[in-house]
Amino acid sequence: MSKPDPLVTYEQFVAVMKPTGRAPTADAARRWAREDRLSTYPDPWDPRRRRQVVRFSDLLAAHRDRQN
Repeated sequence: MSKPDPLVTYEQFVAVMKPTGRAPTADAARRWAREDRLSTYPDPWDPRRRRQVVRFSDLLAAHRDRQN
């Protein structure tokens, strides 16, 4: 059985992508998740459960699809 993809916040995704020089903003990543209807989940570490997390690989694919 394969290991599930790690879940990340939009800010974490931006931080990982920053060294590539093609990092989106957190707002852009959030918009991509909404446009592509990616599954999001409440962040278990956020006491108010307002912050969302998404699969890293899903956001990476959304990023790839929007590159020129």
